[in-house]
Amino acid sequence: IWMTLEHLRITNAAFSQIILCLGNNSIPPGVARTQDVKPATDLSLEVVEAYTQSCSAVLNAVAETPNLKTKLKFAHPWFGPMNAEGWHLLAGTHMSIHRKQIEAILERLT
Repeated sequence: IWMTLEHLRITNAAFSQIILCLGNNSIPPGVARTQDVKPATDLSLEVVEAYTQSCSAVLNAVAETPNLKTKLKFAHPWFGPMNAEGWHLLAGTHMSIHRKQIEAILERLT
């Protein structure tokens, strides 16, 4: 579970950065790569607060972006170029997928 939360923390940080950049009419630096969102393995309870903060960062990025239907796009490694709205939608879908993963893990632990 800690590794899943850490993965979400990493991706949420990226999502918020991408949404803010696109919303400010700029392309984020670098490229989005799946190998950059792999979690560490030596995690503990501290990841929960960092994860919570990353969720707030996504919400804040969306709130600070007046128009998510940006003309500029940034490429996702699987889904291709997306505007800020696409990245916002991906953030929610991604969280939902991993919520189900965490629920399955918890079910196996009980």
